[in-house]
Amino acid sequence: MLELSGVHDRSLYQLISEQGIYLSKFQDQFAVAQAPEHEEKHLGVEKGTPLLKRMRFSFDDQGNLIEYSEGDYKTGEHHYVVNYDGSKKN
Repeated sequence: MLELSGVHDRSLYQLISEQGIYLSKFQDQFAVAQAPEHEEKHLGVEKGTPLLKRMRFSFDDQGNLIEYSEGDYKTGEHHYVVNYDGSKKN
């Protein structure tokens, strides 16, 4: 079972690797979408503002899906950047 104390200072991928599960590959899919009302308030955008929607599918080295996530981004304010280092730590 995954221990969730102190998760705010680590990434999802750090938590997964601590369980001995290693990300082998991921696929990102993108679309332009309007955020749901609760996200508009959280992001501070006006109703109907187009956002970059990212859907991520992450797989381990056996091809098993280990993560599915969605995110909405205000790319006019900050670019969407992916930095991934898939090296295993010994």
